[in-house]
Amino acid sequence: MGINNNNTRDLEDSQVNFIEQIMKYEDGQMEWEDVVSFFQALIDTGFILNLQGHYQRTAQTLIDAGQITFKGNAH
Repeated sequence: MGINNNNTRDLEDSQVNFIEQIMKYEDGQMEWEDVVSFFQALIDTGFILNLQGHYQRTAQTLIDAGQITFKGNAH
């Protein structure tokens, strides 16, 4: 028995997509609506936890402003 890696392609694709979006965000190449969608996706997927503190602080600012939502843990 080994590790089931049948679904790793989906994970790799989403990580590549986030990396492309991070590069656009950091280069200032995103419209405001794209920034909001990007941060919502980072929150929804939990990928934001893999990024430096700037992203968490910006996400918190967007949450406080009502631009994005955080549903919290379902536990």
